[in-house]
Amino acid sequence: MIFESSDERVNIAMSTAERQATKSKPGQELSWHRPADLWTVQGCGLIVLTFLCFFPRLSHVGEYVFLALVLTAIVGAWLYGEKVVLRTPLDVPLLLFVGWVLVTVPFATDPAYSFAEWRKLATKILSFYWAFRVLQAQPNRTVTRGILAAV
Repeated sequence: MIFESSDERVNIAMSTAERQATKSKPGQELSWHRPADLWTVQGCGLIVLTFLCFFPRLSHVGEYVFLALVLTAIVGAWLYGEKVVLRTPLDVPLLLFVGWVLVTVPFATDPAYSFAEWRKLATKILSFYWAFRVLQAQPNRTVTRGILAAV
């Protein structure tokens, strides 16, 4: 897939170093051919989601924004050839905990309710990995400071 700007064409198959070396020229319109642009938008979305957490009536809006941002992050990382999920020191404990909860669902008093709660847990863990990926990929610390200010 090729993104075009007024002066150049950037092929998605380029290496990460080549893409990072490609800079917009002064006066050139904003183009979405750099991974930094994607992760800056994701960071701004994280700021919005952090702010929305303080308003329970807007939780459904936050859910839709979160799902849209996660989908955009996955597709964008795939297009740019980056890793979608990064390894963290909490991988093994989280995997063991989620596995334990999933194994106990059939033995619950109300398995349907327990499975619904398991899906909520899976969403929270997905949000952890998404936030970790977004914070790790920030080209500058302005967005990170914005997230801390939103809290």
